[in-house]
Amino acid sequence: MSLLVRIETFITAPLESAERAEALGEITSAVDNGSLTFLTLVEQLGPKLTNTDPFIRAKGIGLLSSVLSSCTTQQLGKNVSTVLVKFYLERLQDQPSVGELLKGIHALLKANAVASDNALQIPSRMFSEIALQTYQQTTRHMAFSILELLLQHHLTAMKFMGDDFISGFIQAMDGEKDPRNLLMAFRIAKVLIESFDCTKFAEDLFGVVFCYFPITFRPPPDDIYGITADDLKVALRDCISATRLFSTYAMPLLIEKLASISGNAKRDAMETLTACAPVYGPEAVFPHAEHLWHYLKEEVFKAADDANITAALGSIRAITATLSSATVISHAMKSPLELYLEFAVKDSLHHLTDPELKYARLSGKMLVAAASSSDPACHYVVNAVLPSVLEQCSARDIASRRKTLLDVVVDFLSAGREVYGSVNTEAMDVDDDFITPLLVFKERVLDICIAAASAASAYVPLRQAGLRGIIELLMSRQLLAGPEVGLALGQLHQSLLMDADLDARSEALVSLVSLSRVRPDLVLQHTVSQLFAQLPVGSCTETTPKLLSLEELLGDVRELSVERTLCAPALQRLLERLDSVRETAGSSHGDLSYAEALSSTMLHIIEHREKLPQELGDRNDFVSEAAESILSPLLYKATIAAAGKGGIFTTTTILRIWASIFSSIMRQSTVLLQEKILRNMIDIYVRGNTSLLPEATRTLLGSSSFCPLSAEAPLQETNASLLFAAVICSCRPEVTLAIPSINEFLQDLLVRSLDASNEILIESLAKSVASILNKMHDDTAVSGFLQDGILSKIRSGISNLAMVQQYRQQYLQVYVWLVKALVLKSHPLGYELLSDILGLLSDDSLGAAAAQGMGIIASDPTDKTFTRQTFANVKLLHRQRLFSFCVPRLVIGFQTGSAAAKQCHLLALSHLLQNLPKQVVSNALPQLLPLLLSSLILPSPELKLATLDTFQAMLSDHEATLSDQAASLVTSLLKIVTAKSVATGDTMHVRMAALKVLGKLPECMDYAILHPLKPGILRDLMSALDDPKRLVRKEAANTRNKWFLLLGPKAT
Repeated sequence: MSLLVRIETFITAPLESAERAEALGEITSAVDNGSLTFLTLVEQLGPKLTNTDPFIRAKGIGLLSSVLSSCTTQQLGKNVSTVLVKFYLERLQDQPSVGELLKGIHALLKANAVASDNALQIPSRMFSEIALQTYQQTTRHMAFSILELLLQHHLTAMKFMGDDFISGFIQAMDGEKDPRNLLMAFRIAKVLIESFDCTKFAEDLFGVVFCYFPITFRPPPDDIYGITADDLKVALRDCISATRLFSTYAMPLLIEKLASISGNAKRDAMETLTACAPVYGPEAVFPHAEHLWHYLKEEVFKAADDANITAALGSIRAITATLSSATVISHAMKSPLELYLEFAVKDSLHHLTDPELKYARLSGKMLVAAASSSDPACHYVVNAVLPSVLEQCSARDIASRRKTLLDVVVDFLSAGREVYGSVNTEAMDVDDDFITPLLVFKERVLDICIAAASAASAYVPLRQAGLRGIIELLMSRQLLAGPEVGLALGQLHQSLLMDADLDARSEALVSLVSLSRVRPDLVLQHTVSQLFAQLPVGSCTETTPKLLSLEELLGDVRELSVERTLCAPALQRLLERLDSVRETAGSSHGDLSYAEALSSTMLHIIEHREKLPQELGDRNDFVSEAAESILSPLLYKATIAAAGKGGIFTTTTILRIWASIFSSIMRQSTVLLQEKILRNMIDIYVRGNTSLLPEATRTLLGSSSFCPLSAEAPLQETNASLLFAAVICSCRPEVTLAIPSINEFLQDLLVRSLDASNEILIESLAKSVASILNKMHDDTAVSGFLQDGILSKIRSGISNLAMVQQYRQQYLQVYVWLVKALVLKSHPLGYELLSDILGLLSDDSLGAAAAQGMGIIASDPTDKTFTRQTFANVKLLHRQRLFSFCVPRLVIGFQTGSAAAKQCHLLALSHLLQNLPKQVVSNALPQLLPLLLSSLILPSPELKLATLDTFQAMLSDHEATLSDQAASLVTSLLKIVTAKSVATGDTMHVRMAALKVLGKLPECMDYAILHPLKPGILRDLMSALDDPKRLVRKEAANTRNKWFLLLGPKAT
């Protein structure tokens, strides 16, 4: 196709047509590969560019501009660029073509292909030839984009235009209303203010900008540009606060806006005033200071919106900070700051004499905002106000009044900390020459806070205020030292350990957690030590907590161990307490609970560290330390206990908690550290190499062997396989197993799992093999291993009717974990094996086990194995594939199966639906709903519970679909809750689950659907109120109350 034909196609074809796009693409490609130059293209476009029809001229220029926008910059030499710029500028008088001309200029500027001397001509011609506000939005947007690019790339050249550029921009912006263009115009205006001499045009520039204040823009619901009112407000505020030249015009107008009845306008004015005050300076602010104080006080006292109060306090702080920078000609004269604060203190102090009034606290906040702005302001306000407030704090007898005054004192302490820094503030961040005025009052303040925080005060809010004051004192620089620190900490500890009120204890704990961030040494040395002094040493029955319950003590330890410097010492002390617990076979239930609580606290601390964002080096240090100081000792304890040398450390509850600890440490470990840990685990657990254990551990083991993965090992020894599985399943895919042959290793583990009799050992080994297979990158190697005899052995065992049912179920359990590993990574073999499990749902012996297996395959394990947290290979759409594969087969199996098979298919379906995202279930739910309803009639309690849990989960997400079957669902539920016996599977838990679903219906479904059913439901629930089980009666009463409250459609 020739160039002329392509040009003609572009000119004549419809705007959005494929032919037009194809022609443009071919021309652009020709320019890019050098077979066509821009000058040749312009020559060939000549007849179109000079055509008498304005639309053809515009399309011709549009073609040239589109090619410029699409092509690479290699063909844009200096000469070509000069010619094109001149070409475009000479045609700006052609109004129908202006939009396309500006598009071409924009393309040249964006490609940075315009020289500065040529760039200088662009704004001059634009301002003289184009009346911008007469054009449509897209054209105006392109013009503003050009101006912005000129200022970005050619600022020095633009400054040569000086006043002409500023006046031209003012004319271009005047009258603009489109938010997209305004956002760009505000940015341009700010650059002009900062880079040009705007003295001559200050009033005009301010007028063209401030006329948009306050911004009232609301984006339409279908807005695709993402421009918000806040974007425009911030951009406008940046313009208004860009130069002190605007102060003469802005201050009166901002004060006028403060008197507005609109809350949003007031807030905008206050936020703008906060931004402007430092720029405008004290000369502009001081003449209006008293008026501003009155308006801001009115806003603080009467505003219904907390955001407005915050904005007003921010303005007071900015005004005070600005006045603090004013220079004083003579020491005999009062500075603007002193005059302002003298007025403010006089206006506010009388409110503080009556602390019962709400204005007392608000007046205090205003004075605190002023004090927090600078050192001289803090000195003036504190010295003028604090003596009176402290005197009243000591004199007042009514607790509520003392609390109000103490809140003001605490606010002053916080302001002082903002000005003079916290105890952990770097020396370079504060001026050591500044001495806090609070230093003079610290003894009185400390005495008042301790008196308020003491348990003798019956008014809890006063105790909480006292605790907040103590923590502010402790965290402030230059205040407490030596014995005073101990005195303050002692009161915090007394409140934490002895206060009977939960709110006061919580306040003390929050205070100590805050202190731990700035003074972890104090918290570790005093607080943590006192908490551990209350924990039993040895048997829990021999020593019990004196002040707090075990749960409260360990909860406090958890909260205080957030900081990195406290985490490791707390874990070490918890481990020491765990060491002290008696490990004899006759340990009491209290010892077991104590060991579980200690282990759970360790797990919480380690998992909390995992969730925190940390520097890589910090995380590696912590994990390395935890692996050495926590993981290894727990491994040794489990080894000793498993060999018959201890009692409670062989219980599955404790071992599962320890397994979670192992998993969390592994998840946070690097590949090298994981390999080291894994190598030791394989040596000890698989090979039985106890030489790696410490000498003390080997001495306790004596001649006992340690083979926890052996089928012949005792039960308590094989329970330790939980730790082995936790390490294996938490490894990264990059970890190299320190074994000669991966296939032999996996086969050995599978054979052990098939031969084992302990359920924990079977599952641990099966999960370990499945995890390794899931993380193997080579799918061919995975298939080769499984199809090399091991699958045949497992399948034969499952299908062997002569085998004891227990062993068949064991083989199936192993098979399920292998299938899960493959399905997660969408391995083709996984679905082939999954078909076998679906087929077993019709097996009389294994149907129920196969249904449970479907639940395992569909769900995420609670121990986080086979999730992305443990680095499992989890494909994005594996749940959708699983659902699409299983549901048709389950439906067919239900329709064609026996009564027992139907139950198994429904149970599998319930497990599947509970563990799939709502988006996956939505389309198939109408087809599956009759099956779920029929499962409520069958006599299996397990099936009914699973189905009711499914309905409970679906009500929030699929109420529209369930609404069509509301009557049938209610009928089935009422039959369950009014059952007189459990012969049909309606056990206590089933009846409670049915009542919960029934009680959730009014929250989720429309009133019009449920209203006809309401009388019958209330009548039938009467019999449920006489249920023989108290928990069922309680749930029935709650459900009936919800239905009584169904009085009409919910408010939207």
